Amino acid sequence: VVPPPPRRKPQTRTPPFAAESSRTLPPRPGKLSTPATAKAVPQTPHIMFTGFKLKPPDRQRLEDMGAVMLERLEDISVCTHLVSQRLLRTEKMLCGLCKVPNIVTPEWLEDSIRQKHFLETQQYQLIDRKAEASHGFTLAEARARVEK
Repeated sequence: VVPPPPRRKPQTRTPPFAAESSRTLPPRPGKLSTPATAKAVPQTPHIMFTGFKLKPPDRQRLEDMGAVMLERLEDISVCTHLVSQRLLRTEKMLCGLCKVPNIVTPEWLEDSIRQKHFLETQQYQLIDRKAEASHGFTLAEARARVEK
């Protein structure tokens, strides 16, 4: 009977940048250059849509007001406002729940265009009681847990 080979301890690899805690990586194109630990939100609204199409004239008005329109899911980390008519189970919404500080209704866009400046978002936060009841959670509580 041949004894089994000795067990090896799993090796853990330390990424080369882990030892250098003060090293910062250069920003990637299209990304914000703030440190990953910073909670600062860009001055310019970075807006993404899910389950909602914006009319081209409204899109142009928002861009004229200084907004940056985002399309790709990869840009969710720089998104400041996710616009949706209701709570959806889309990739953008699920990622947005964790990353985006403001999940708002299209009325925020409409009123901002009417006022010709971006309005505060408190009264435009997305609330979808029907979807919340069917999924067994409230959006406000989920957002509060993320902010902790």
